[in-house]
Amino acid sequence: MEVSAAVRLTRAYLPGMTRRGRGRIQYIASDWRGRHPGRDDPLRHAETALLAVSRGFAKEAAGTGVTVNSVITGPTPTGGVEDFVYELDDKDPPWTRCSGSSCEETGPGRCRSG
Repeated sequence: MEVSAAVRLTRAYLPGMTRRGRGRIQYIASDWRGRHPGRDDPLRHAETALLAVSRGFAKEAAGTGVTVNSVITGPTPTGGVEDFVYELDDKDPPWTRCSGSSCEETGPGRCRSG
């Protein structure tokens, strides 16, 4: 993931959008790596940086008519995904730790073990 490319593009286009008083900037990140806090890898750090960049530019653009958002994707726990994760290393995939919980209780993609 190239965070600096997202920063350069935003810096290039945000001034014009704010002058016009309208515009949308969307970043796409993944939430999957964040569900494995014991793992330390560059992609996880880059995704965290991208979310921080998004928040910073959103604050900068506040009140200008330009919105800056992040779309955080993640896997859909289908049978195939569950089998894949189980085979990798996780005998207790994140979605099994909050079965029965609603999104209001845990937040989408934010299941925590008790």
